[in-house]
Amino acid sequence: MKTSNKLLIVITFITLIAMLGSNLEIQAKYKKMKSDDLLPGYISTTVKPIRVIVLEGNLNGFVEIQSGKTNDVKIHPTFTKQAKSTMHGDTLEVSLIYPKRNNFTETNVPYYGPTVHIDVTNLAEVISTDVSYKIKGLKTTQLKLQASGGYTLLDSTDIGQVTAVYKKEAMLKIADNNRLGQTEIKVQDKSELNVEKDIFSSLNMDIDSAARVTMPGNMFYKLMKK
Repeated sequence: MKTSNKLLIVITFITLIAMLGSNLEIQAKYKKMKSDDLLPGYISTTVKPIRVIVLEGNLNGFVEIQSGKTNDVKIHPTFTKQAKSTMHGDTLEVSLIYPKRNNFTETNVPYYGPTVHIDVTNLAEVISTDVSYKIKGLKTTQLKLQASGGYTLLDSTDIGQVTAVYKKEAMLKIADNNRLGQTEIKVQDKSELNVEKDIFSSLNMDIDSAARVTMPGNMFYKLMKK
C-alpha cells in the first residue's frame, strides 16, 4: 500500500474518532440539560445563602422564587440589561427597571417564562416595590412579606408562620395548594387579598377600608364568629 493511502486512512480514522467523541459529548450535555436544567439558556449565578430578597421594579417582568438545594440567580438572556442582581451579606437585591413603566402581573406571563428565577435554600423575608413575583414550593418555619405595589402569588408553600404587609395597590394571592400556619396579614391603600381556600391554622387580618378581600364564604363566617 502506498504511503499516501496509509496517511489518508490514518487521517480518516482520526477524523471519525474525533467526530464520535464530539457527538458523545453533545449527547451527554443534551441529556444533562433535559434532566437538570429546567430553564435552558438562562444565565445562572451561584450566590451565598440568601435569607432576604429585595425586589425593585416598575411593574415590568416577573420573578419566580423557588425552594432549591442551592442558592442561584438565573436571568433570561433577553433581559440582562433590565435585570440586575447583587448580594449584600445574606440579602439579595434584584432590580427590574425597564425604560417604560408597565402593569405586568403573573396572570399574563409571556411564553418565555420568568425574567428572573431564584433558587433559595432558607428564605426568611421578601421586600418588594412594584414587582410581580411568585414563591413556589417553599418550606420554612417563618416568612415575612412586605409589598408596595405589584403582585405576589404563593404556590405550593408550607410555612409555619407568615407575616404580610401589603400597601399601595399591591395584591397577594394565596392558592389553595398552600399550607400556612399562624398568619398575620395587613392590607392597606387599595391593596387586594385573594384567598382561594382556608389553608391556615390561624388567620388574623387588618384590612383597610379601601382594601379589597376575596375569600370563600366559610372563611368569612369563621372570622365573623371570632
